[in-house]
Amino acid sequence: MTGQLSPRGRALARVAADLFGERGYGAVGMDDIAAAVGTTGPSVYRHFDTKYDVLRAVHLDAARRLARPVQVHTPATLDTVAAGAVAVRRSLGTLRRDRRNLNQHDRTAVDAALGSVRRAVERRVASARPDVDSSALQDVTTSLLSMMSSIGTHRTSLAAGAITHLLDDAASRMLATPLPRRSTAVGPTARGIGAVGKREALVRSATELFATRDASEVTMADIASSVDLAPSSVYRYFGSKAAVLAEACLGAARRNAETTAHVLSDTDDPLQAVRTLVALRTLDASRSPGLRVMRSHVHQHDPEIRRRLAHMIRQDHAEWVHLVRLVDPQRRRAEVSFLVEAAFTVIDDMSRTTDAATVSTIVDALLDVGSQQ
Repeated sequence: MTGQLSPRGRALARVAADLFGERGYGAVGMDDIAAAVGTTGPSVYRHFDTKYDVLRAVHLDAARRLARPVQVHTPATLDTVAAGAVAVRRSLGTLRRDRRNLNQHDRTAVDAALGSVRRAVERRVASARPDVDSSALQDVTTSLLSMMSSIGTHRTSLAAGAITHLLDDAASRMLATPLPRRSTAVGPTARGIGAVGKREALVRSATELFATRDASEVTMADIASSVDLAPSSVYRYFGSKAAVLAEACLGAARRNAETTAHVLSDTDDPLQAVRTLVALRTLDASRSPGLRVMRSHVHQHDPEIRRRLAHMIRQDHAEWVHLVRLVDPQRRRAEVSFLVEAAFTVIDDMSRTTDAATVSTIVDALLDVGSQQ
């Protein structure tokens, strides 16, 4: 497929962006795209030769639309970047998770456009925070971009102008918050002691694989190899790859629910509860990508597992929204829902590469529950 898309082609691409963002590129077929718009597979092929062409169109269009405002408005403000994110909200989910499926040429084009957005944010951070070193500058920049991209991972309804204002306010808090001093004596975050049981080791290793690759790309042989087992041996513990993924996701959800319940039973101060949950979730995410895998693979299960996971994810989100609104009852529920989703996304994106104290401080500022409260 080459050239400009027709109006019908653009409509199909928008629907495909939603599906890719929810399920992942590998789990969506051309017939799924057709069904979502009430047409047939052959009609989709009139506009796109292959599913890859759909992905390419979605990503190139979104990346260019994100880059255009920061190229026109120099120097770009955070409000400009936020407005650009809102304009391509429907494509942000797939832009976050499916770029690895692009070929080298197309990925280079997308990365170049996104790179201009990152450089614009870096310049804004450097201007506002001349006191931070290069490492902290990168941390703040990453957190701001992660926060803005989070609006593509859920579908809470809020007017575009209200979302832009909300993102800009959160960005201002994150930009202004003092960061903790890094300790040069502390090494990489511990990943924990390896599990003794083969079943636990399989789940743990598979979770790492699912965190870096789409589930459709991971095989039972990959999982077996990661723990030095023969592929046939994996079937002693799990009947299928789907069962491994389900255990990884349900296990992460159960552990998270237990942590939340413990925190809520241990304090009657909602502000302290939110800060504690931020710190514990950040620590957990630094050790294992389980929650990130759970959140990004929820649609890649059979209906019963999907229902259970969706319920647990909604419950987790609702608990956080409730607590943050107890801290500030004046905030609208929809606004807090956006902020909580942003907090989860920043933790997912940063906890394995940035020290926990920095991530927690930034997320506290995002949620407006920082030390200034």
